[in-house]
Amino acid sequence: MISKHRRLTQLLRHPVIVWLVFSHLIFSGVLLLRTLGAFQPIELLTYDLNLRIQHEERPAEPRIAVIGITEDDLNKYGWPLTDKLLFELLKQLTAFDPVTIGVDLYRDIPVPPGSAELDRFLVQQKDLIWITLFQKGNAAQGVPPPAVLVGSDQVGFNDIIPDPGGIVRRALLFLDDGDEFALSLPLQLALRYLKPLNVLPEPGRENPEHLKLGAITIPPFESNDGGYIDADAGGYQFLLDYRYRHPADYFTLDELISGRISPQSLRGKIVIVGSLAESSGDAFHTSLSLASEESDERSIHGVNLHALAADQLLRMALNESPRIQTLSDRWEIVWLWGCSLLGGGFGFWARGLVSFTLTMVGVVLSILLVGQLAIQSGWWIPSIPAIAGCTVSGTLVVAYRAGVEKSERNLLMQLFSRHVSPDVAKDIWQRRGEFLDSGRLQPHRLTATVLFTDLKGFTGVSEKMEPQVLLDWLNDYMESMVEQQMRFGGIIDKYIGDAIMAVFGVPFSGTLEKEIEQNARSAVECALAMGEALNRLNFDWRKRNLPTISMRVGISTGPLVAGSLGSAQRLDYTVVGDTVNIAARLESFDKNLGAELPCRILISETTRGLLGGRFLTQPVGEVNLKGKDERIKIHLVTGYI
Repeated sequence: MISKHRRLTQLLRHPVIVWLVFSHLIFSGVLLLRTLGAFQPIELLTYDLNLRIQHEERPAEPRIAVIGITEDDLNKYGWPLTDKLLFELLKQLTAFDPVTIGVDLYRDIPVPPGSAELDRFLVQQKDLIWITLFQKGNAAQGVPPPAVLVGSDQVGFNDIIPDPGGIVRRALLFLDDGDEFALSLPLQLALRYLKPLNVLPEPGRENPEHLKLGAITIPPFESNDGGYIDADAGGYQFLLDYRYRHPADYFTLDELISGRISPQSLRGKIVIVGSLAESSGDAFHTSLSLASEESDERSIHGVNLHALAADQLLRMALNESPRIQTLSDRWEIVWLWGCSLLGGGFGFWARGLVSFTLTMVGVVLSILLVGQLAIQSGWWIPSIPAIAGCTVSGTLVVAYRAGVEKSERNLLMQLFSRHVSPDVAKDIWQRRGEFLDSGRLQPHRLTATVLFTDLKGFTGVSEKMEPQVLLDWLNDYMESMVEQQMRFGGIIDKYIGDAIMAVFGVPFSGTLEKEIEQNARSAVECALAMGEALNRLNFDWRKRNLPTISMRVGISTGPLVAGSLGSAQRLDYTVVGDTVNIAARLESFDKNLGAELPCRILISETTRGLLGGRFLTQPVGEVNLKGKDERIKIHLVTGYI
């Protein structure tokens, strides 16, 4: 049961599993937030930014001309314009031979004089379209066209659908309230322009309910297209591409009436008459609106919106521009899923916070670039949910990895930091993969050298000293000895009263002969250095009238098992095996042997065979050590050669 649980834990902690689990959790969360509309405001702003980047100021040869009624025109000709004035300007426009004329002015109530002349003129000019405000469902009553045009095909509605925030991103083609079916002003104008070119409206090939106009089928906008969630999809709508800020040639009413417009400027074009006066209140924010409230480009008038929509319909029908398409729900899910996995993957492979941050910045910029290039190709690919999925999933994986690393570091430092030098501790952390498995310290076999040291006659000395003096004296000794052991790369395994056990060659498995030899030499060098340090301590203690002392050292090299012992609340790293026992027995062997030496060092035959003849040794003989049945050869180390 324990083995199965452990295997399951290791599997769940596997980096690839963590990556996949976190990425899919974030993907699910992003998809939920996307469904709830959390990303819609910023996604729409990103869409606007992409349109601004790719837009142009005006077409090379505009197919549309706008006769704008400015504030100066209102001051000169009054408001509302009389029917006589409208009749005269429309008659003059007709003489310039435009393809069609659209009038974006309400005239549900006659404004005499000249009403009869205007009515007769409207009935005669079949290519003249007048606006109406369509009545939609339970909305307020609309505004009808001039009475003589009611029920004719010379009417186009000018209804506009702003998004929350007042920005217009969509245009209407058709409206149907169940009793009445109507075409928009831009569509009416575009159809009349395209008719001489033999471009007629047709049902779509894949779906007969969709409008096919020349080269392009225009499916109706749906409520969740692009970055929208539950948007008003009433009527037959399409997304505006805002290719041009000014899609038409612009003239004022006064320029027309005073004869300052050449007939060539309007011949063969769509002409739209409408208000450009600020006081008319007919202004809207668009994707091209600038952020500054004081800017003259903050909003555009309705007549310009109709010109934009009509121009886009012409470009699409004549295969000059793609329509803006959106991903299906299925492909949008795939896109978000892929970005979430990608972000988690970067979090998995990132090395360090700076590296991850730079990578995420690059990924965010890349996703934004993909969105911009897609818009230029006629596709709206949601960027913000993709960025959220990518960055959050990557951040979560990095945070998890950081937490795991912190846990592992705490475990390692708990086990090693008190017993090794900072350099060794750093090396242990960098090579943690050699003995950590899914956050657990794994026991392993290795060949290492164990050093035991103990003070000779410590019990007698300690009984004659005051407790505080004794501890200070012993701490001086311990600090000096530990300093030498750390200097030579030893790990302090444990303190036993005045005794110290150190290991050379852990926690990394020594398998190469060269490594094993170096560990043995380091242990002996450490023991000699400890003897020299003890001589210095004794010299200082004599001056301070403190007791002097000698020490014994036992060193043995051989196979060991290294690992952690203890409970989850208190773990200690240690080594066990016969090599440890031999080193301990060497330290305590024949306490009279080498009694004249301040530091007696006994080593096993195995250790001596690894020293390479670099030290002075004397054979002690083949002896029986306590607790050992077999006799082993031991040697006394007296110095360097």
